[in-house]
Amino acid sequence: MSTYWQRVGQIWQAFLLLGLTSFGGPMAHIAYFRQAFVSKRGWISEQGFAQLLALSQFLPGPASSQLGFLIGYHRAGVFGALLAFAAFTLPSVLLLIAYAKFSTALSPFWQQSLLGGLKILALVIVCDACWGMGRNFCRETKALLLTFVVFVALIIFPTWPWLAISLGAVFGLVFFSGAGEVGYEAKAALKEGGLVRSYAAGSYKRSLLLLAVFIFLLLLSYTLLPDTLLARLALLCYQSGALVFGGGHVVLPLLEVPVVQAGMLTNDDFLAGYGATQLVPGPMFSFAAFLGAKISQTQPIMAALIATLCIFLPGFLLVLAALPLWHKYMAQRHLAGVIHGVNAAVVGLLAALIFTTLIPSAIHGPQDGVFAALVFMLFKALRWPIPVLALVCCSFTALFNFFTGY
Repeated sequence: MSTYWQRVGQIWQAFLLLGLTSFGGPMAHIAYFRQAFVSKRGWISEQGFAQLLALSQFLPGPASSQLGFLIGYHRAGVFGALLAFAAFTLPSVLLLIAYAKFSTALSPFWQQSLLGGLKILALVIVCDACWGMGRNFCRETKALLLTFVVFVALIIFPTWPWLAISLGAVFGLVFFSGAGEVGYEAKAALKEGGLVRSYAAGSYKRSLLLLAVFIFLLLLSYTLLPDTLLARLALLCYQSGALVFGGGHVVLPLLEVPVVQAGMLTNDDFLAGYGATQLVPGPMFSFAAFLGAKISQTQPIMAALIATLCIFLPGFLLVLAALPLWHKYMAQRHLAGVIHGVNAAVVGLLAALIFTTLIPSAIHGPQDGVFAALVFMLFKALRWPIPVLALVCCSFTALFNFFTGY
């Protein structure tokens, strides 16, 4: 087997495992990706990961899925990118299609036990990422100040994640662009293997073509096409995927109005599907699979696949179109300063996520806090793999619920 096909197989295995275990939402996925591909496998350097992360944060679309797409592209080209997307998304798509068609669920006891254990695991993974990224990207006083400002802003406005990226970009442009070492760090990342693949060579025409396809499809989504259910669903999902900034949760209001008010789905079914999406691993945009399967009574699988592909497609077209220019100019001082600011802002975003969402959701008493600290030690000191930790966490919550008479 060639080295290329070995990499392809590794991409499938790694992203499928993440698709089965990455609970906690888009920001938590960043932590899972960093642990899997920077710390554990060494597929990409810390600086290279940070540059791809910054690009995915700047563009509309599902940021965590775009980041995984870029890591797959870095590892094995376009085919690797598509395979990373398929493997990471497939488990959640299948689970949501099954939920839409059968609405079968575990008993309340097992639902609570599994969800409680996985929330503790997500808390541990995000804490590790926040600590590791903080050590790398918040070494200056100005970066620490930015992280703190973003943290406070998101404590006050927890539903505005785009605020973190905006603050980071502006702060980085103003305060980091003049620092020559930032540009040198970006150039060094290119040399050390972070982003050495030929993203840009001879590909500007391809970028223009991809951008043209994106704009054409976006304009098409506003025109009148044959009034079939699948066509309306495809255009609605493409339009929503092209306009989402700030993560997967923002897609809810974009889809709610045309889906519910147009009578495609009841409000109860819509909210039930969105709630189920919180319970499955993988990307939030997999919610489109539920919508497709629930809306179409005659072709549920086809509708689910079309909805899923169309909601992800604009983000992937944009990221491939932007990548060559990003690769060329990210070593420039101004853009390097922006990247530096965004990375520090992401640390503040992760810290805010821990305090506003993960701790209140996962820690319900002293026993949960002590157990989470123990899991963190097992993860950091003994390097227990994530699937084993997931089993340990879920077993703990199941036993606790059993003995407390849940």
